Amino acid sequence: MKLKKGLIAGFLCAALLCGCSVNEPSIDGPNPNAESTAAAGYGNSSGNITNYGSAVEFEGNIYCQYGNKGEKLAKIGPDGKVTVLRETMPYFINVVNDVIYYADGNDSFKLHRMTTDGEGDEVVINASVYYVNIYNNYIYFASPNDDYAIYRANADGSETQKLHGGNCQYITVYNDTIYFSNFTNGGALYACALDGSNERMLNEMNTMYINAYENYLYYSGKIPGTDEYTEKAVYRQPTVGGQPEKLNNAESGDINVYNGKIYYTDWDTNKIMRMNLDGTENEVYSDVYGTYLNIAGGKLFCVRYVGDKKELSFNIENLRENTQTKEEK
Repeated sequence: MKLKKGLIAGFLCAALLCGCSVNEPSIDGPNPNAESTAAAGYGNSSGNITNYGSAVEFEGNIYCQYGNKGEKLAKIGPDGKVTVLRETMPYFINVVNDVIYYADGNDSFKLHRMTTDGEGDEVVINASVYYVNIYNNYIYFASPNDDYAIYRANADGSETQKLHGGNCQYITVYNDTIYFSNFTNGGALYACALDGSNERMLNEMNTMYINAYENYLYYSGKIPGTDEYTEKAVYRQPTVGGQPEKLNNAESGDINVYNGKIYYTDWDTNKIMRMNLDGTENEVYSDVYGTYLNIAGGKLFCVRYVGDKKELSFNIENLRENTQTKEEK
C-alpha cells in the first residue's frame, strides 16, 4: 500500500512526530573527528532542522529524541552509552558552545536551553517556535503565534524582532541569508538578508525540506498548478538564484543532504533513497518506510510506521543495554 503524507504548512502532529529511529547500517563516510554535522557557526544542519530537528551531533556525541515515543532528550556517546538528560519531547534541537537549545513539545513548543550535561534547563523564548536555526549567536525561528512569521532573537532570547510576516516554513539560514518557503505565495522559494531586508523570490515552485549545502539549495518541489502528489521531485539550484534542476522522477520528501549524498523518502515506493548531488547513482538505502530524516553521528534517524498505522519504533536495541538516566550517573 502506498502511504501518502499530508503536506500542510505548519502541520506538526504529535502522533506522527513523537519518536525517531536509527536506521542501520551507518551512513557511509562519516568524519569521526568532525565537531558537528553542522557547519561552523551553526547549531544544527539545515537538513535536520527542516525535518524537525530530532538529532544533532556535537563533539562526538549525538543529542536526540529517545524512547519509544521520543519522550526523552538523550545524549548518545561515541561508545554507544545513552544518558537521558530530560524527560520531554524535544524538537528543532541545536547545540552551540556546550548549550542545547530545543523546542519543548511538552511545553507548547517554547524554546528551552540547558547545558550538554542536562543542567540548568530554562525557557529562552516564552512562545512557540518552529524551524529554529542558531547562527552566529542569533536565534532565527518561525512563530506559530504570528502566522509563522520569521523572528530573530539574541542567543539568550532577548531583543526579539520580527523580520518577515506571512506563513514562512522550512527556514534555513546559510551564509548570511535566510531561505524559506513562503506559503502566502503558494510555498514559493524566497530569500532575505539576516535582518529581513532584500527580500526576493528565487522561484515560484512549491518548495519543502530546504537544504543548503555547498552553495546549492536542495529541496522537494512541485510545479505550480500541478497536483500535490505529482511532479514533487528533488530539485537543486544555486543559493544565489537560477533555474531549478530536477534530479529525480519520484514523489519525494524528507530531504537531507549529508557528506555529498542526498537522502530522501520516495513516497511512490515507500522506501528511503540515496543519490549523488547531481541525481546519479540513485539507489535504495532502506526498504523500510521512514519520514523526517535526520542525520547525526553518521546515523540516519527517522520516524517509522508499523503496518498502516502511524505507530513508531526506536530501533537502537544495541544501545539500550547501556542506557542510564542522568540520576544514575
